Amino acid sequence: MEATEAVSKPTDAANPEEKEIEQKMIKVISLMPKEVQTRFKLLKVLSDKRSKLNDQLEEEIAELESKVEAKKKPLYNKRREVIEGKEKDFSKYTTDFDFTTKMLKEECATITAKKPAGAKTEEKEKEDEIPTVDVDYLKGKDGVPDFWFKALKNNHMLSELIKEKDEEILQNVRHIEAERSTKPKMMTLRFFF
Repeated sequence: MEATEAVSKPTDAANPEEKEIEQKMIKVISLMPKEVQTRFKLLKVLSDKRSKLNDQLEEEIAELESKVEAKKKPLYNKRREVIEGKEKDFSKYTTDFDFTTKMLKEECATITAKKPAGAKTEEKEKEDEIPTVDVDYLKGKDGVPDFWFKALKNNHMLSELIKEKDEEILQNVRHIEAERSTKPKMMTLRFFF
C-alpha cells in the first residue's frame, strides 16, 4: 500500500447491527498484540474498500435496471394492446418473426447437416415433445382474454402456488404490472381485473 493512497473512511453501515459488528471488529483488533495489529488493520481497510465497491456495484446495477425497464415499457404497452384486443394489425410485426424463424431454420439446418444420415436429431426429438396448442376458441374474438391466467398457470414457479379455489378469480385477470424498487429491494405486482 503506497503512502499516497487515500485513507479509508469507516464503512457507512446501513443499520445498527452492522455498526455493532464494525465496533466489535475494531475492538478485537485493538486487543491483539501490537506486533500483529497492523496486518489486521490493513485487512479491515481492504474489507471496507471492497464493501464500498460492492455498494457502488449495487447502485450502478440499479441504475442500469431502471434504464432497461424504461426501454421495456413500450413493449409491455404493446403486449397489453394485443392481449386486450386493441391492436389488430399484426402484419407490421410478423416480419420480425418471419426473419428470426428463417435465420433459426438456417442455423438448425447447418447443425443437423453435420449429423450422420438416418440419425434422429435432438431437435427432431424436441419437436416431437411439443404439444399442439388449441387456440381455436380465439377465432372471432379480439385479443387473448385468458393470457394472464394461462401465463400464471404455466409458470413453473407460480403454478404450485395456485390452488383450485384461486383459479376462478385468476381467470378474470386482464393485466399484471410489476414494479421493482431498490430501497427496500422488492417487487410489487398489480393485478387488474
